[in-house]
Amino acid sequence: MSRISSKSSIFIKFLKLIPILIVYFFIIYPINTQAQQGCCAWQLKDTSKAEAITTTKEECLALKSSGRQYTFLAFSNDYKPHNGLCLSAEAFLKASDENKRLIAPKLSVLIPDMDKLENITCTEGNICNIPWLGQYIAGLQRYAIGIVGIIAVIVLMIGGIIWLTSGGNQGQTAQAKKIISGSIVGLFLVFGSYLILYLVNPNLTVMKSLQIGYIEKIDLDEIIAEIKDGAPISQDASELMKKFDKDGIISHTVGKSANTYKTQSCNRSVFSGGPVEFFTTGYYKPPYENSQKFFCNMGLQCSCPRGSSQIGPNKNVCKHNYKYCSPFPAETPYCNQTSSGVEPQIGHIAADGNCFNFGDKICLSGKITLTVTDRGGEIQGRRIDIWSDADQKAALSKTGVALVTLGACP
Repeated sequence: MSRISSKSSIFIKFLKLIPILIVYFFIIYPINTQAQQGCCAWQLKDTSKAEAITTTKEECLALKSSGRQYTFLAFSNDYKPHNGLCLSAEAFLKASDENKRLIAPKLSVLIPDMDKLENITCTEGNICNIPWLGQYIAGLQRYAIGIVGIIAVIVLMIGGIIWLTSGGNQGQTAQAKKIISGSIVGLFLVFGSYLILYLVNPNLTVMKSLQIGYIEKIDLDEIIAEIKDGAPISQDASELMKKFDKDGIISHTVGKSANTYKTQSCNRSVFSGGPVEFFTTGYYKPPYENSQKFFCNMGLQCSCPRGSSQIGPNKNVCKHNYKYCSPFPAETPYCNQTSSGVEPQIGHIAADGNCFNFGDKICLSGKITLTVTDRGGEIQGRRIDIWSDADQKAALSKTGVALVTLGACP
């Protein structure tokens, strides 16, 4: 009898191992298998094109036995394929453009019935919907319910087997009843979880997309270019100008345009009746970068330096109707000389040569004295350009209208 009891207890222990084995083979083992994936890169001898894919080390090395001739074939852990190369995570981010950041991540741990996740979508209202987080949680939930349901059924069967093999042993019978009741409760919780969540809060059963607001990037140079091209000051641009304006002497009036003031006379006689309203803009020294945007901006802000020639205008290349500069190296001095031959400084302005001489002083809004040291092809009539050194925000804040009188401020 004791021998039978001993065999029965061994059998019961074996049955109890079954759920653990199920968890390992269905959950732990797949995760470990997925974690072994990396980047496999190769190049065939008969072509110069390099290729790279995400795969396991075993599958990558198996390519060598395919009969194809390789110049090289290598596997790298924790690397990602990009344009035929295996790149580190940092290099991969640098190589990927901003739009690729909206692509949903690839699943490292595959879930049944979920091959890929939906990409992020952004609306015009500055709201981005991120559906893959809810998708992944919902997939995990379905997968977990299936696994737990299978385990509960197996445990129920184990309890039944223990009961059948108890041979009248009250201890084993009680243990079997406990296992069976526990598995039944587990099945009820698993299959009744949806109903329970729905009764608590219906929204708990719906995996909605995560909605995140984003801040739209504002290119200040584009705003400056549009206004210098003659576009009227918009409401948004006016708000930005007010935010950056530290002096508060220029009015950033919505609807005002440089073109309106360029055609108005700035002859000295117009000042005999008192202050005259001028349209003001700002210009500055942009930071050097070897890009077309910089060379376009140079044509808008300063004269092209020695060794660089003026090109254009061409609005297909630059987002303005001004000429732009041909490329020049970083060591070339630029924005360091005005039309009068002096180095630009805070307090210097560009004004119409038909109305103002170099060295003339004007008073802006009765508060700031400015000196004419520069010219500009588009600086005509009642329009002046105020030097802002290397401060882009200050240049934008100088845009608007202000009252101008001849001579220094009292």
